[in-house]
Amino acid sequence: MARGTSGGGDMGTPRGTRSPGGHRHCWGWAWGGFGHWGVRERWGGCTGIAGARGPLGGGYKHPGGAEAPWALRGDTGMCPPPPRASSWGVCGWGEARGGSLPLYLGVVLAAVVIVTGCFSYYQEAKSSKIMDSFKNMVPQQALVIREGEKIQINAENVVVGDLVEVKGGDRVPADMRIISSHGCKVDNSSLTGESEPQTRSPEFTHENPLETRNICFFSTNCVEGTARGIVISTGDRTVMGRIASLASGLEVGRTPIAMEIEHFIRLITGVAVFLGLSFFILSLILGYTWLEAVIFLIGIIVANVPEGLLATVTVCLTLTAKRMARKNCLVKNLEAVETLGSTSTICSDKTGTLTQNRMTVAHMWFDNQIHEADTTEDQSGATFDKRSPTWAALARIAGLCNRAVFKPGQENISISKRDTAGDASESALLKCIQLSCGSVKKMRDKNPKVSEIPFNSTNKYQVCLRPHPCPHALPVSPPVPDPRRVPRAPSWR
Repeated sequence: MARGTSGGGDMGTPRGTRSPGGHRHCWGWAWGGFGHWGVRERWGGCTGIAGARGPLGGGYKHPGGAEAPWALRGDTGMCPPPPRASSWGVCGWGEARGGSLPLYLGVVLAAVVIVTGCFSYYQEAKSSKIMDSFKNMVPQQALVIREGEKIQINAENVVVGDLVEVKGGDRVPADMRIISSHGCKVDNSSLTGESEPQTRSPEFTHENPLETRNICFFSTNCVEGTARGIVISTGDRTVMGRIASLASGLEVGRTPIAMEIEHFIRLITGVAVFLGLSFFILSLILGYTWLEAVIFLIGIIVANVPEGLLATVTVCLTLTAKRMARKNCLVKNLEAVETLGSTSTICSDKTGTLTQNRMTVAHMWFDNQIHEADTTEDQSGATFDKRSPTWAALARIAGLCNRAVFKPGQENISISKRDTAGDASESALLKCIQLSCGSVKKMRDKNPKVSEIPFNSTNKYQVCLRPHPCPHALPVSPPVPDPRRVPRAPSWR
């Protein structure tokens, strides 16, 4: 276990430890001790030290480049300089000549420019709000241990060296090295694509920090068990932070429709400028004043420039994006809608990449029959006898031998759409029993948990010990594929 060194490097990085890309990082924490930061396993860190490290090692915010102020964007988008100059020029000429027709023409041109710019500004602001919502996809709260006390803080205030505790349903607030765990499993599907939960324990198991079991990564979810670990990386130094930084630094290629529109605009602009200059010179030759010749120039250029092209294309793409949104497909870039239409094959690397990690009970087996589960809120589609003692035993096991719980504050949401904390399969059982038998919480309060053997892939069973109304202990265990692995034991005396 004492394989690393606690020497120099940025933010406590061990000497000689480098990432696969050659950059120094804090992976030495996977092997070394945690006394370097003055952290004890039960006492945790010091609040004063954590505050001093805050400016250097705290928090994570979604990376992004410098953005122009919205007032400047609105001025540029609502009134682009060339059309704005044309419309104001026509208005000024109308006032100078005293005629009403040029003035009306200038007002119409100005209205077209403003309406088109307002529409573009609205679409850009709407897209920016969607992207801003992605910046908030970080854990809001974290449970840290400082000076022997457990305190709940904002995830942005977690610093390197903090002692953090996570449990089933929590999102890991930073990269951390595990020092103690009890049946902890994390969902790394968003990071590595692994569909199965990965076990986390204090043991060092692999030379590669991404493969060893004693490291939890930022933004992954703890699906079951509990774990306590020391923060080794925060912000852009985390694995997910580096991936986000690299992704935000990539140059985005132009879509086919953007290139086609740009080519069309250049062609039309060239033709408009050529015709405008030609009539400008011809007007001077025929004896018109220079102001009248300029009006000919402006009029021909404005007439050949498609002012409504932007609004038309944007409306078409927006309608398509809304239609796709009704089919649960979020379009982050409107120009990508046209490109998606020409897609012939979509390749996905692993299972779980495109799914929501949600499961639903579809069928149940009891009384030597397969019954279809009823997923309606009013249980109007039930096809089995709920008075069956076998069903009562099955429902009791699914409700009591279950770690999943509903997150608070969802009383007004339908049961099937409520968010849960826990494993996906246990969450499906929880919702099924909640729909069929009523409050699972009351069932658990009536039979509080005494002891438990968590489920693991080796034994393929889970046992939960709860008191029985009679003076006995009731062990309950969910069904397993191979019944020979677990003997039937309805009650222990």
